Amino acid sequence: MNEVDLNSFVEWVREKKNRYISIEIGASDNNDKIKVWAYDYGLQAGQFVDSVSEIDLEKRHLDDLKAKADEYERALKTAGQIHPIMQEALKPFAPEKEEAL
Repeated sequence: MNEVDLNSFVEWVREKKNRYISIEIGASDNNDKIKVWAYDYGLQAGQFVDSVSEIDLEKRHLDDLKAKADEYERALKTAGQIHPIMQEALKPFAPEKEEAL
């Protein structure tokens, strides 16, 4: 069975607002299984971890933003245009245009 330092997760949550930890113990095929989910509501990012030292939600958040920006660029290249509803949904992830000097 993996040992989980619950106190370190409690401390991580208390360090900053909008943090959340979920711990599941046991599974249908393995009573020793432990899953820890770390989430930050401000970043809207989460990841499964075994210890607090593995948590890097800022990187996860940036990776998600980059993936959405790449998806936006791919859609523009593929279709030449995006459906207005999809365009509005993806607008926050569009790369910023340089302003004319």
